Amino acid sequence: MDDKKIAFILSLLNLGEARTWRTNFIRKNRTRGTLTFPLFSEFLEELDKTFKRKHEEDEALFNLNQMKQRHDENAEEAITRFKEQASLAGVSLTDQPRLAIDYLRSVLNPTLVDKISLDIREPKTFEEWTDLAIRYDNTWRKSKILKAIRGGQRSTNNFNRGGNLRAFARTTPRRDPNAMDVDAITTDKRNQLMKSGSCFKCEKPGHRAKECPEKRNQNQNSYRNQTFQKTSTKDTYRNIRSLLAQHSPEEEAEIMKMAEEIDEEDF
Repeated sequence: MDDKKIAFILSLLNLGEARTWRTNFIRKNRTRGTLTFPLFSEFLEELDKTFKRKHEEDEALFNLNQMKQRHDENAEEAITRFKEQASLAGVSLTDQPRLAIDYLRSVLNPTLVDKISLDIREPKTFEEWTDLAIRYDNTWRKSKILKAIRGGQRSTNNFNRGGNLRAFARTTPRRDPNAMDVDAITTDKRNQLMKSGSCFKCEKPGHRAKECPEKRNQNQNSYRNQTFQKTSTKDTYRNIRSLLAQHSPEEEAEIMKMAEEIDEEDF
């Protein structure tokens, strides 16, 4: 079984320095045309001595201390990176769970770590702790998406309920109170009146169209025509009878007597 593992690894060492090492290894372990492999553990140890960088564990441990969860990655992605670096640094995730968890706390988002620390069910093993961190992180991200969707719906509803009308009101210019008078004359005429400082309504100098006496008189006459329109004889009679009905017969007789006396005086 060990021979098959060693043969498989040797088949991958086919470029550059690795190919040279494979050739020397086979030559060293070939005796009288027979290739004899060592134990698999001995093979790995010899392989590490040749290719493992000096101070690799120290470098990996330094990188582990500097590692932080990036703003564009979720907790699961950050934990995967952490596991790879912890393996290179020689930190056992199963034999040293508290140490591994402490390292991971410094990597993940502080808000997420505080959330887990406040949980009375905070697990003790590394795998359970990372599972809880991933669940909290996924829940927070789903909640954030839902809030964004609801916020967009509220914005749309507010626009449909009147936001578009308010925008229309803001973009619609207010009408000039003199617009009707200005529109009634030609452009040349308007320019001529402006140069002479004359009114657009009566074409006389000294005032503007909205202050024009003729316009004021027209408005007053129109009001009088609407307010003091003559009523018919039947309507007048009904109004008189309605007023008299509010009084007793004695008071009604007195009112009629007073009306006759006033008529005589006027006559």
